[in-house]
Amino acid sequence: QGDSPFGVTPQGSRQYRTGDLAEWAEPDGLRFLGRIDRQVKVGGYRIEPREVELAILLSVEQSLRIALQWKTPERGTNRKLSTLRFAARSFESHLTRTRVLADFGGYMHAIIDDNPHLAAEVRALREVREGLQVNFERIMVQLEIASADDSASFGQMCAEMERYLDDLERLSQKEMRLLQHSFVQEEGGSG
Repeated sequence: QGDSPFGVTPQGSRQYRTGDLAEWAEPDGLRFLGRIDRQVKVGGYRIEPREVELAILLSVEQSLRIALQWKTPERGTNRKLSTLRFAARSFESHLTRTRVLADFGGYMHAIIDDNPHLAAEVRALREVREGLQVNFERIMVQLEIASADDSASFGQMCAEMERYLDDLERLSQKEMRLLQHSFVQEEGGSG
């Protein structure tokens, strides 16, 4: 059986993946060093803070989409504009937070660490995300100076915001596919 309580395993091999980082310290045995991911335990359940943040971002994005699609009578355009400003600022705040989380040890770094051959794809997606960020900042400036009285430019700005959200959704889907692809390669499966 060897020294392993789990049966015979070659020294240094992984017995099973838990996400815990530990080392063998003679004579005490295993010494817990932390987690290899960002999970925390809440009420006995492992929670990934990034997943919570993304769920919040999706909810805020949905409220922004609803505000954009809101059909108002001519005299209700001012209310729609103020609602859009509120929803867009909230979306911007959450988007900034998720971007900061991604920049500091996010899952894209893990993809490159585990699958260096995917680095070019990760860089390309990062460049697209940066371009979208510049576009969003431009739209936010337009939103801040928009006037509900100029219905043509207001409608154009709303259409640009909807296109931005659609582009962001497509990018997120590409990132998810890349993440799934990297997991399949790491585990040696086919999907």
